[in-house]
Amino acid sequence: MVKRLRPVTFCLFALLLGIPMIFVRADSGDGLRVETFTLTGAITADEPLVELPLTIRRSETSATFTINPTDDDLALTVELVSPPTRRAPDGTVILSRTSDFDYRFASYGDYTLRVSAEDAATGEFEIVVQTVEEVIEANLVAVIDDATPFHTIPIEVAQTGTAIEIDLRETTNEGLDTMLYLVEDQNNIIIASNNDRDRINGDKSSYLFFPQAARGSYRIIATRYGDADGRTSGEFRLFYNLIPPAAQTSGVSTYGIRDGDLLNSGFPIAPQFEPREQTTWTIFAYYGGDNNLEGALINDLNEFELAGSDQSVRIVALLDRSPGHDTSNDDWYGARLFEIGPPPDDGDQPHPDDPERPSVATLTTPAITDLGVVNSADGELFAQFLVWGIRNYPSDNYAISIGSHGAGWYGVVTDDTHSDIISLPEMQQALNLALAQTDLDKFAFLINDACFMSSVEYFDAISPYFDYALASPEIVVNPGHDMTLFTSLLREQVLEPDFSDISTQLINQYIDVDILARPGTDVFFLTSALTDLNEFDPVVEAVETFAAIVNRRNPVLVANLLGSARSNTYTYQHFMRSNNSKTANSMVDLADLMRRVTENRNADEEVVSAAQNVIQALNSVRLYASGGERVAGRIGYYNIYFPERSVNFDTGYFDQSPLSEWGRMLRNYYNVVTPAPWQGDSVFHTPIAPSINVINRYPFGAANLQKSALVEVEINGRNITSGIAVFDRVEADGIVVRYAEERLFWREVMPDGRVELVNRWQSGYQPANITWDATLPQVTDGEQSHFEMLFVDDQTTSLDARYCPPNNACEADSDWESVIITFSREEGFTQRVISLSQTTNGAGIIEIPAGSLVETFRNVVNEDGQIRPEPGNLYTWPEEGLRWSWQPAPDGEYQVGYELTAFGGTTGFATADITIAGNAELPPELRTYNRPGTGFYQPYPESWEAPLPDIQDLTFIGDSGLIDFTASPDGNLRTNIYVHFHFDGEKSIEQILDWAQAEAGIQIIGDISDTTVDGEAAQAFDMRITDPDGEVFIGRAFAVPVRDLDYLSLVVAAEAREGTTDYREHFDFVKENLTFVDEAAINANRDQNARWDFYSFSTTEYEYDFPLFLEWDLTLDDSSDWPFSLQPSAGSDTFIKTGVFNLSANIEGATGVLSNVLLGYALPDVNQLTLTNTNTLFGQFMTWEAVSYTAFVDDQRLSGRVYTAAMPHGKTFAVWFQLPMIRTENGYAEDIETIRAIFEPIVDGYQVWMMEQVAAVITPN
Repeated sequence: MVKRLRPVTFCLFALLLGIPMIFVRADSGDGLRVETFTLTGAITADEPLVELPLTIRRSETSATFTINPTDDDLALTVELVSPPTRRAPDGTVILSRTSDFDYRFASYGDYTLRVSAEDAATGEFEIVVQTVEEVIEANLVAVIDDATPFHTIPIEVAQTGTAIEIDLRETTNEGLDTMLYLVEDQNNIIIASNNDRDRINGDKSSYLFFPQAARGSYRIIATRYGDADGRTSGEFRLFYNLIPPAAQTSGVSTYGIRDGDLLNSGFPIAPQFEPREQTTWTIFAYYGGDNNLEGALINDLNEFELAGSDQSVRIVALLDRSPGHDTSNDDWYGARLFEIGPPPDDGDQPHPDDPERPSVATLTTPAITDLGVVNSADGELFAQFLVWGIRNYPSDNYAISIGSHGAGWYGVVTDDTHSDIISLPEMQQALNLALAQTDLDKFAFLINDACFMSSVEYFDAISPYFDYALASPEIVVNPGHDMTLFTSLLREQVLEPDFSDISTQLINQYIDVDILARPGTDVFFLTSALTDLNEFDPVVEAVETFAAIVNRRNPVLVANLLGSARSNTYTYQHFMRSNNSKTANSMVDLADLMRRVTENRNADEEVVSAAQNVIQALNSVRLYASGGERVAGRIGYYNIYFPERSVNFDTGYFDQSPLSEWGRMLRNYYNVVTPAPWQGDSVFHTPIAPSINVINRYPFGAANLQKSALVEVEINGRNITSGIAVFDRVEADGIVVRYAEERLFWREVMPDGRVELVNRWQSGYQPANITWDATLPQVTDGEQSHFEMLFVDDQTTSLDARYCPPNNACEADSDWESVIITFSREEGFTQRVISLSQTTNGAGIIEIPAGSLVETFRNVVNEDGQIRPEPGNLYTWPEEGLRWSWQPAPDGEYQVGYELTAFGGTTGFATADITIAGNAELPPELRTYNRPGTGFYQPYPESWEAPLPDIQDLTFIGDSGLIDFTASPDGNLRTNIYVHFHFDGEKSIEQILDWAQAEAGIQIIGDISDTTVDGEAAQAFDMRITDPDGEVFIGRAFAVPVRDLDYLSLVVAAEAREGTTDYREHFDFVKENLTFVDEAAINANRDQNARWDFYSFSTTEYEYDFPLFLEWDLTLDDSSDWPFSLQPSAGSDTFIKTGVFNLSANIEGATGVLSNVLLGYALPDVNQLTLTNTNTLFGQFMTWEAVSYTAFVDDQRLSGRVYTAAMPHGKTFAVWFQLPMIRTENGYAEDIETIRAIFEPIVDGYQVWMMEQVAAVITPN
């Protein structure tokens, strides 16, 4: 029995228990508050475990615990347990002590002291607790609700370089979901924002730390998630702290590298250790394996053993090991130094490629010394290792190999025991100290066997210290670069090594041999590259120059330019999408980004030239590179920081990264694309969340495998960068849980024939639809099977999880490792396991030991579509890993829809309710596809190729029909649906058969028999057809008119390549499962719910395409200056109009044209006209000059706007909208809701084409 006490305040806790308690508080004069209190309890036979609450109010509180049993023979164990999280509802054990102890609390919260006695002993005890916390009073205590959704706190920064720290949290338990913004007043820009402090563990408070703030005025905006439209409310406390430069620690102390410092760290020095003789080359291997890469790094060290040392090439290594992963090689823990001996005799050890070799090699080299438990992610240890090595292993030349987790600009080498990573400033100091021990200008060569280290920021930091570097911008999979091969090649070229040749062989071995031996389609994305760091300064100069040029531009233009380029730029680790990784979707390929900038119509000549200079500089330093087939020819092999969402931007970048202009560019970009809802009166195409309106779902009854679900939506938004389809289930308890997310792309064929998946979301209005085949992803370990939320991409699929090795207790959070499991898309087997560190941001490929526990997450969906992970299902990891597959969804209620993301990360979300029923009675392999407008469900087996979604990809039969098809994996069996268009209105089976023979080339064999298909009369027959390439197919088919569609009929054929397989069973499958769709009902429902459509009209010179708001009246009047008008009703003062005028910007200038249109054609007779603003709109399709105004017309106060865009042939295209202003207590205000919801989307989506352009598009080549 566990006695658990509620986490109340200490005094109330004592009163409730009726136990004595001493409580003393004292505020010291140095800003510290000291509190001392005594907790008492009793261990009894009925209550052998007592839990005492401990509330810590502030982060970084220090505490001393004194344990006093009343009986000296009572041996107590006290466990400190963390506050509960969704992953660990009962908290996790932080530490366990049997005597007095000290602890510093990194975060506040409700902790627990869990007290027990050894040997079932009983007795009373007391624990004296003394806490020391900094006294900081709240700067603001207030309430966020619908009446006051925003609070503004002005602050003044007196000294450049000041750090701003802000802490915002709810004080009551009402569910307030806080949101923070930090705004720079001078330019009115958002420089930082934060929603959830720890979304993964459900901490919805907000925290910001902004380093290196410039002198000036700032505002803190305290609000809630969703801002004015948010659904939570409650009281909050806000603290802020301004930390001047003098009070800040640099984060990098001066490293101790004197002999005494080395000796204190455990390094052997003379006279106990004799320095070695001079060699030509020394390789220093620094392997930070205090993490789940431990086994892989042991193998890397063994690769050096297989090559061995001699007088030409010597190898010296430091290997740090973990206490909880690999158990081989006597399972020692801590760091040891090794000097690799001579190469082994042939046959002494199996080569790493030997299939009989154990998963982790046995090391044969004895350690020089045991350094004990160290922090291998401390730059000082790295510096000491290199300095000690150089002093004791003199050499003509040096190469360094680093192996561990990598994180790009965050750093490299992680240590789980100390939750640390070597940052770039630490790396620079260590390398500077080490190089100073030599008479060399630089170290010769650096091998990075760590993920993401072909990074512009990283190479900028280390380029002064190396000639060449080998690294990958992507994840690195085991076995990494072959150290046996590297050592052998270096030995062969010992006097004048050609690192281009050596690296080419290392890269080719890795890309073309080693990774291909591991299964998985993600090998198509893996990379490695050799970089000439002697020439890297021009790269940095080009990048910073590009950023500086962009920073001088109009920020709105820059936002459109960068946002549209970023939306389709190659993103590293895109195939391992995750909700648990800070680095996911944050590192892009720099060359691909620059290429897309050069192709953007809003990029001026200087920006294009600067982008081209970056590409040229990258090409100059890349001496050799290779990658999988999906990246070859597309990427430049260098990543750079550019998170997809502003909330994921880490302000530590300003401190850690040497690219200052690039950091400012990102900050400026996120400011422009992040909505500022507290500026309620600001309206000119400001950033908004995409709006999604569900206009249709089908079937109106239950969906299932035979009747796939169709959800149609209309989208309003601007600058949409990405979209996902979401599949959520309403559980029995009413909670909505997400089971799949699938990224939505358009397929685009590149000039070289490659197919790229691109984002082509339109600004303004865009229709879209999702077809759901009534299946969900299911994961299995062979024993347990559960439906899970998977991230489904074109080639791979990923699952967020965590695992606990077999030898761990699996009770504390520290026993578990966060991972992303990637699967093959088609076969469903585990490809890779990527380890994630929440504290260091490091990532690396690992192998989960068989028998480990794997826990997934139950992803609860809130009203805004955001997901909150909770503890999910448990699996036992098998040798071959988990598998997944699409399986029929259980009967029940579901929500299917879209989540769209705009530049910077603002999202829109909407779903339709779908009922699934009857799946259990249908063949589990059945799938159907509903192509809107065709009137039928197309059935096909699950293992077959799915129907092509784009009708343009289908084969057309003249102008009278087309062929819709699916095929078996080997192509020997297929379903061809010959769709016939009836333009003459005649529709009979006889006419269908005549068309099939005359136009489709079908040869009818034998008799024709009557049959029915989904209740419709049909005729079946055997058939034969010869493809254009001469292949002959035979089969059986049926001809049937499409129900309720007078213009369509079908010939549905089950066809087999002649001489290969039987088609009869498949014919029965298709005939039994093809059903018709009630297109009339779908169209009626769409017409009833749709608010938008596209409208096109043309003149002899131009074609106009624009969104049409269906709830208003459209008027065309060719005699008017404004021939097109849209308004709520005839004569309304609210309208939007368009016109074309003989005004040339080349003659009058853009401003002159705008004035002429406004005063000459829009408001020629208005006297009381006030121009309120002029703007330039850099739209997706057109660039507009715009002027806003207010006016009195017929005693009514109106506001409006006129846009003009220059057209060829001296013409100007104009859009004019106007509407009454709203009377308020303080006067008049614009009707912002109508402007944002109707007028601006119409302008955003306007496209004007020259008729010769239209002709060029529609005329076949």
